[in-house]
Amino acid sequence: MSFRSMFYAVAVFLGSGLSAQAVPLYNSFNSVSTTVAVGTGTYADSFTTGSSGVVNDIAIALTKTSSSSGSVVITLWTDNGSGLSVPGSDAPGTQIATLGTVTASSLTLNAKTIEFYTPSVEMAANTEYWVEISKAAGPTSTINFYLNASAPTLGGTSGGNPELYRANGVNATLPPEMEICVSGDGSCTATLAAPEPPALSLLGLGIAGLGFAVHRRRRFAPPANLAS
Repeated sequence: MSFRSMFYAVAVFLGSGLSAQAVPLYNSFNSVSTTVAVGTGTYADSFTTGSSGVVNDIAIALTKTSSSSGSVVITLWTDNGSGLSVPGSDAPGTQIATLGTVTASSLTLNAKTIEFYTPSVEMAANTEYWVEISKAAGPTSTINFYLNASAPTLGGTSGGNPELYRANGVNATLPPEMEICVSGDGSCTATLAAPEPPALSLLGLGIAGLGFAVHRRRRFAPPANLAS
């Protein structure tokens, strides 16, 4: 590959990495967070599907403390149909899928672990659904999930509802946004698991520098018949 071709390849790589990414249907991840232990009830946060109804990428943030034990189950639910017009009554309806089970031993101590799921369930377009987290059967789980502590009255990006459901009703003392991300195009995984743009830039510069070094070495190398 010529130096010019390599330069163009790096430019395309950086452009693709730094270009505007698709926006998730719902994303309440935030750097300002607090945590709540699962074990005192069931928690859920709602989202609304897009015009296609496709949801193939769900992420939720979990962590543990030194005393964490047990496991939690992440599930997907329909809405109970009451709507937000009746305060405190909007809640999950019927479970339609189990996304996964997370054990305390699989989490990192006092550090955010993002669990990714790819649900394979048909969903209706422009319809409200819920991601729910609850302790598994057996010992009380003290695994923690994250709440968006900076937006106590907002619903994340488009499609979110400004409330957090708890088994005994809406808990108004907590920030109403569980840190979850839902998308139909893989943008949650692309956003939350991909390298940050500065990292992409450094990688691209490194590739460009290597290409320049190879080009310079070839350019100034003596002819083969003079090298011996």
